[in-house]
Amino acid sequence: MSSASIIPLLNKWREDITKLMKSSERVAIIHHWDTDGIASAVLMSKLFIHKSFSYHIPRIGLYELDAIDIRSIRNYSPDVIMILDYGVGKDVIEELRRELGGRLIVIDHHITNLKEDLICNPVNIIHNKDGVPSTTWLIRDIFRIERYPTLIALGVAGDYGRYLEKSNLLKIIKDMIREKNISIDQLIKASLMIDACYRCGDYNGIHHARQILRKYGVEKVLEDAILKKNLEYINEEIHEILSEITEIKIEGPIIVFEVETNNYITSYLGRELAYKHNDRIIVLINYVKRLGISYIYVRSYKYSLNRALMELRRKGLYVGGKDNVFVVTCKTKDCEEEKDLTLRVLMKTLSGD
Repeated sequence: MSSASIIPLLNKWREDITKLMKSSERVAIIHHWDTDGIASAVLMSKLFIHKSFSYHIPRIGLYELDAIDIRSIRNYSPDVIMILDYGVGKDVIEELRRELGGRLIVIDHHITNLKEDLICNPVNIIHNKDGVPSTTWLIRDIFRIERYPTLIALGVAGDYGRYLEKSNLLKIIKDMIREKNISIDQLIKASLMIDACYRCGDYNGIHHARQILRKYGVEKVLEDAILKKNLEYINEEIHEILSEITEIKIEGPIIVFEVETNNYITSYLGRELAYKHNDRIIVLINYVKRLGISYIYVRSYKYSLNRALMELRRKGLYVGGKDNVFVVTCKTKDCEEEKDLTLRVLMKTLSGD
C-alpha cells in the first residue's frame, strides 16, 4: 500500500481524535523517554493548547504495564489517556484499559500488533521505511500541521541520529529547520542532549527537557546547562566503549558485539556501530548495570529487519522496533537463549526461508 492510499485513514484519525479531545478536559500523556517521545508530547500539547495535561514517563528501559505509574494517572482522573511513541503491544494496552478505563489514543510509528479506531499507526501498511520516520512526523501527517517544523524535525533527528545526514530525508529536514537558523548538526546535538537524560536515568531531566522544548523550543535546549551536563557525563562512557569495542562474531552479513555498560547507552552504541558498518547487520548484546537489564539491539541501514522482528515476537520474545531496527529485552543477564534465537531467526529470514 502506498503512502497516498492511507490519506482516508489519516483523515479519520484526525476527525476522531479532534472530536474526542473537544469533549475532554483532562488528558494524561504517557510518552516514550527519548527525543521523539518527548517532542511528540510537546507537539500534542501545542495542538490542543486549552486542555489540561499531565505527563507520565514509563520506567526507563521497560515496555510493560508495571513500567507505568497507574496510581499517578488514576489520581489525575483523565478523560483521555494518550500514549505516544512507546511501542507497546496489544497486551499492555488491554491491561492499561482494564486498570484505568476511559478512552485511549495511541500514536506510534513502531511496528505493533495493535488494531482499533484510535490506534494511529500506519507502519504495518506502508512498505517504505522513510514513510513514517518518527512519531512527530506521524502527528504532522494526521493533523496536517505546517507549524512547528523544527519540533517535528527534532523527532526525526532523535530516531535517525547521524544517519539523517545520509538519508533521503536530509533535504526535507534542512528545509524544515532553515527559517529557525538551526543546522543539522545542531538538531542532532539537541537530540543527544535530550536523550542523555534517559541514558543516565534522570527522570527530572526528561521532564525538564520537555518543559524547555514546550516553552522555548530547540534553540534553548542547546543552551541548557542541565542537559549539557548530562550529555558530557554520558559522552565519557560512550567514547570509552567505542574506542575499545570489537566484534565477537561475524556470520554472513551479521556482526555481533557484546558489552557491559554503566548507563543505558544501548541505542547510541548500536547506531554508531551500524553507521560504521552500514552494509551489515549489527547485533549488540548490552547488559546495562544501572537498569539491571540485558538488551539485544539489532540495526541495519541496508537490510529490512521486519520479518525477523515479527518472527521473534511470534516466538514469545519481548521485542519492539521498526523496519531497520529492533530491540529484544532479555529475561536474564547473559540472555543466551534470546541471543541464539535472534541470530537463528536473522539468518533464516535473510535466506528467504
